[in-house]
Amino acid sequence: MLNIAICGADSEQNEYIGELINSIIEDEPVRIAAFCNVNAFINYIDKRGYDLNILITDVALGEYNGIKLMRMMQQKLREIQIIFASKFKEFVFDAYAVRHIAFLPLPIDRDSFANAIMLARENIVFRHRPRVLLTKGGIVCGILLDDIMYMESNGRMITVYTPTSSETFQYRLESIKPSLDARFMHCHKSFIVNMDYASKLDTVNMTFYLRSGIQVPVSTRRAKDVRTAFRDYIMPY
Repeated sequence: MLNIAICGADSEQNEYIGELINSIIEDEPVRIAAFCNVNAFINYIDKRGYDLNILITDVALGEYNGIKLMRMMQQKLREIQIIFASKFKEFVFDAYAVRHIAFLPLPIDRDSFANAIMLARENIVFRHRPRVLLTKGGIVCGILLDDIMYMESNGRMITVYTPTSSETFQYRLESIKPSLDARFMHCHKSFIVNMDYASKLDTVNMTFYLRSGIQVPVSTRRAKDVRTAFRDYIMPY
């Protein structure tokens, strides 16, 4: 999954950029967070920056200098791919203080934006994407956390489900949890779900509904923690 943040003072422009992204990237799930409020954006980075891939931002962000802010962000998020989108073309050379993909004038040209997004995707280095390492029959398998929809345990065995396959390993869920990050919720004694793939949480029927239509159960004992975690995850600011 690609995680993309948009930061700009114009909410309509942010919405349009989000629509462009969804029309350009059709072969991979995309999570988009858009911000007009810079403080909310900074709070988001503090909570979710670990899995952010691409950042699209203006250079003028109210009281903030967007270029200086992005330089700070880049020091914290070493692999972040930055695209500047601004009507202030005079800052195009100042923007070179930050490693970025493109400086696009507003209003955005769709083809130029598509090229920038595709280049950003190419620059997302595979080896830096977090994985869980599982051994089976003497073979070590590295499974991208981004690809895991959910895990199901059955005794001493766990099955890892991705959008295209499933594979079973001899592990317990508790032994896997230290290798996972905040997007993974232990919602039932036998299930861990990746909330990136969850479209909704049914608190009446105690079920996570994934975008694929798969249902993952939530235990009554964990219901309160699951509700809080899912709410905070989809609305972290």
